[in-house]
Amino acid sequence: PLTILAVADRPSIEAASPLIVAVGGTESLSIAVDRSSDNDNSETLSVELMVASDGSGFPIGVLSAPVLFPGISFSRLGDDLGTDLYLVEAVGDTPEEREAILDAFLVTGIFFTPRPSLSGYFPQGITVTAISTEAAST
Repeated sequence: PLTILAVADRPSIEAASPLIVAVGGTESLSIAVDRSSDNDNSETLSVELMVASDGSGFPIGVLSAPVLFPGISFSRLGDDLGTDLYLVEAVGDTPEEREAILDAFLVTGIFFTPRPSLSGYFPQGITVTAISTEAAST
């Protein structure tokens, strides 16, 4: 027997603008993702968001999704060394459908709320990683 693991092409991601939030405020994130080529409809595109720590062992704030779009899952995976980790995944019949759902959600659906009374400049802020996972083929 022989198993050949497929390799997913690398997607790209970028923030539409810097995030500036007033103390006590909440601000929408605006993220653009370009999926990798998926000619055989075997890739799953997800986005991981990590909220940095301010050095005290606590994250600088929280992410929320007040309204979930159909076909989107948004979950908090937990924390690691004071950071908070979140995962966004889209479900759809075609790569184009999954990308459209994910793009629409990432542009308007996720909000950042800083920790109460926290202020300052945080260069690590929120790290956003696009992940393309290729299904294994045999």
